[in-house]
Amino acid sequence: VEGNTATDAGVHTMRITGTGDYTGSVLKDWSISQKDISDAVVVLGPIPEYDGSLRTQTVESVTVDGLDVTYEIYGNTATDVGDYILTIIAVGNFDGALTVDWTLVMPKEIVSVVWPDKIYIYDGDVQEVSVIVTNKDGISIPYRLEYYDMDGNPVEFKGVGVYLVKLIVDDSLYVVEGDTTMVVEIILYDGEY
Repeated sequence: VEGNTATDAGVHTMRITGTGDYTGSVLKDWSISQKDISDAVVVLGPIPEYDGSLRTQTVESVTVDGLDVTYEIYGNTATDVGDYILTIIAVGNFDGALTVDWTLVMPKEIVSVVWPDKIYIYDGDVQEVSVIVTNKDGISIPYRLEYYDMDGNPVEFKGVGVYLVKLIVDDSLYVVEGDTTMVVEIILYDGEY
């Protein structure tokens, strides 16, 4: 028997040749079916960010049962921020198609932080550190502060002592450039700084 093994999907022909008391040969077609990709695992590349130009959502890999799928991809480019659907169509040894959701996002805006004085005078009340957080246009960005003792325990910013202040910008559209923590101190006023 010749031609009875193959790797690729498709129709193959084998030759069966008689031996001993049998003579002649016969050709017989046989086939390997394409592998369906409906259960394939798709790994997308980094999320593209809007910049005004045509952006592409890349595909890192498409695998099914441990095999790397060969495919063509459609619908993976966009110019405007939004949600999209890309289509993967199997080719070669694979069959079928599947769709994957992807998003073109606004880039995170960098905000800068200006920390105030590091020393405060004890006055018996809860005090507050006034931080300036702005975007590139100088517009204030909402933030919140958390206060901790030097052991990492949450506390009020009130009594004489040393505190760790942590700045948090909750809006996911922003990323803080620079330090997000500062050590500050409340002291008793002795007439001198």
